[in-house]
Amino acid sequence: MDQAEIERIKSLMEWEGNRTSPPKGFPELPNLPAARYTDADFFELEKEHIFGKSWLFA
Repeated sequence: MDQAEIERIKSLMEWEGNRTSPPKGFPELPNLPAARYTDADFFELEKEHIFGKSWLFA
């Protein structure tokens, strides 16, 4: 990675950190049903299909 690429990434990080709304043209996302936060079966599916594959503990 050269210095120009590092500066480009830093610039994008600053832009993302300073914006106060989604980018122009970003689709509106639907609300999540509250049950997703309390449903034991849904949690088991998350553990099986999401957490074990993509989450990191830092």
